[in-house]
Amino acid sequence: MKCSILFLFMCLALRVASVAAHHGTYEYDFNTVAHIEGTITEYHWRNPHAFIHLSHRNDAGDIVELVIEAAGPSGLIPLGVTSSSLTPGERVVAVVFPSRRSPATSFHGREIVKQDDIMVPLHPQFAPKHLLTSTGTTNTIFGTWVPSTADFFRLILGRSQWPLTKAGSSAFRRYDVAISPAAKCIPLSSPTIMLYPTAHTLRIIEDQIIIDTDVMDAQRVVFMDGRNHPDPTKRFHQGHSIGHWDDETLVIDTTNFAENRSGLTFGIPSSEGKHIVERVRLAADKAHLEVEYWLEDPQYLAEPVRGLFRWMYRPDLEPSGEPCDLATARRYLTTSQDG
Repeated sequence: MKCSILFLFMCLALRVASVAAHHGTYEYDFNTVAHIEGTITEYHWRNPHAFIHLSHRNDAGDIVELVIEAAGPSGLIPLGVTSSSLTPGERVVAVVFPSRRSPATSFHGREIVKQDDIMVPLHPQFAPKHLLTSTGTTNTIFGTWVPSTADFFRLILGRSQWPLTKAGSSAFRRYDVAISPAAKCIPLSSPTIMLYPTAHTLRIIEDQIIIDTDVMDAQRVVFMDGRNHPDPTKRFHQGHSIGHWDDETLVIDTTNFAENRSGLTFGIPSSEGKHIVERVRLAADKAHLEVEYWLEDPQYLAEPVRGLFRWMYRPDLEPSGEPCDLATARRYLTTSQDG
């Protein structure tokens, strides 16, 4: 499998699990942390990654321009970061991880500390815990929510233990991020899309429940009017979802998926036999949603996979509204096959 900055969440998880040697190389060395002082010259607010340019005087006394990559607006807004959080001309200290190919000039950001000691987080994985919490309570599943970063990593780490068929194992080993839909600014499908730590908004319009995710304009439509799934020849990227209420739990049944190179999760494809059932309910504390899923795909999964994750209630959030920039999504794609 190849890996790149496009799937930074996955690369970080692989590092934590100490299996990077088996699951690919990646652009940045997350075992090395540097503190670099400099002046911000540019701040590019774009999805799926933001960029900060820093003017820095190195040990030789030369002024060099550094490029720091961060999570994009979709991942930064839940942390309280906005397009005006950093301003060209500010003197700051950047806490960063160096690039493996250009360690003197290219970095991924952990955080930036401004002169007034205000810390600006640059990625959810490294954000203080007080920024990763619910900000209110509610009596309904409708509203704006953010999945737990820990649950996202749990999915990524757990996928290596999924009961794959021979075809699934082979596809996982040969995975190339360059052909992933996300490399073309096409969002992944459920369950993975439902765990991205960005704003997810649930709303109801007549007999439809709409799930908007602030990742590559992803949207799911759940039909609540009692219809059946369409003819199997009709296929959709996000599948076809029908729903009903089981007391206060929303049950979503989704089939009719189009084949997808990362349709089950990162690196594991899905076939036209993919089928997922999700149960969405308000947690007892009324500050979280609990989403339970059952996933099957006979071509790639030897047996169904089950999971449970939680969303934090975030009524204070508005989606970024920033489109996916194709050039940014494909930045640093690797071209060499792993050994």
